[in-house]
Amino acid sequence: MNAQDEKMIYRLFLTAVEKQVRSMMPAGYEVERGKALKNNSVELDTIVIREHGEEVVPNIFLNSYFQSYIDGRSTEEISEEIIRVYLENRNRFDMERFGDCSLDFFRDRIFFKLISNDRNLELLEQLPHVKINNLVLIFACLVEHSPEGIASIRVDNALMRKWDTDVSTLFEIASENTVKLFPPKIFRLENRNINLLLSHRLDDDAIEDLFVNDGAGEDPENEPKKWIPEDIPSLFVLTNHSGVDGASCIVYDGLLERIKRRIGRGFYIIPSSVHEVLILPESDEFCKETLEDMVRDVNSTVLAEMDILSENVYHYPEDSFTVSV
Repeated sequence: MNAQDEKMIYRLFLTAVEKQVRSMMPAGYEVERGKALKNNSVELDTIVIREHGEEVVPNIFLNSYFQSYIDGRSTEEISEEIIRVYLENRNRFDMERFGDCSLDFFRDRIFFKLISNDRNLELLEQLPHVKINNLVLIFACLVEHSPEGIASIRVDNALMRKWDTDVSTLFEIASENTVKLFPPKIFRLENRNINLLLSHRLDDDAIEDLFVNDGAGEDPENEPKKWIPEDIPSLFVLTNHSGVDGASCIVYDGLLERIKRRIGRGFYIIPSSVHEVLILPESDEFCKETLEDMVRDVNSTVLAEMDILSENVYHYPEDSFTVSV
């Protein structure tokens, strides 16, 4: 199947599913198809089911169902699953739970995410954000945090206006919350083949947890215990305990400096994805340009578009992620 044929079949699939869902819902429900702009300007097709009077309902993304349709699943089966997803999730986002969506209600739930600036120019027109190098912080409200995953509401310009606040205040609130809601976690990797690690993502079985709230209350005048001897090359992964949007940890106040003291030297920050970064202690073996070639190759051949953070490799302390708003 060529690309043009696939696009035509996909359009027919969207129309058929919308029609099928509408026919299966009882009177009093509306069914609408739309689009959602996600990270890195990825546009996804959505379907929304809304009972009369419902204000907050889940967006259900249709793109992920298309492959199962190609593999032989019927639009009726897919539509039944979409309706089931709606019924199972509608009450998670009811207005009674969130009150009037005021700033006071969400104050302890506001956090930030780190994304690419250049890949999100259209999206950033709609969102309050803080630029850091070629990256930006955007804001969201945590709705649910469970073993099944994380649900959040993105803070857009309209919500910020409703709250009668500004970017500086959002950043101040999010800076305090994010490290509490998503504590940092750092791992040492035994396999030092960076290209392999980037290409195959991260395997928890191959890593050892070294962070464990390390460094809390350290006296800066005292030399901390080093994580690595000088003569043993090491590679680390920095993320958060949820493993979601963990690259944001590089903005946590004082964290990179703490890592530098524990490693005993400066280091490269390699953007593996929006969910984690690799920390590579500086040495004569690698240079920034070589590492960036690896990142660009992996971004273009392995990572899903929405997971890409940057094609740049950063060096700490030369590249600082201190925010000024």
